[in-house]
Amino acid sequence: MAGLRTGYPGLTHTAKQIAAFIGDCDVFCEPFAGLGRVSEHVKANRYVLNDKSSFAFDYLCEHF
Repeated sequence: MAGLRTGYPGLTHTAKQIAAFIGDCDVFCEPFAGLGRVSEHVKANRYVLNDKSSFAFDYLCEHF
């Protein structure tokens, strides 16, 4: 319950657990709009990141 008092955690704390179910792949399409949190933990030859906001686009360009 402590996490609920600090705001919405999003995928920050669950991305690794989700990625564990995916495994290595040729093309990975980020299943959640956002900052590519799951993509950071998946090994792929090509990534499709789907958030179209300008903030997320700039963040993704810097980190991927």
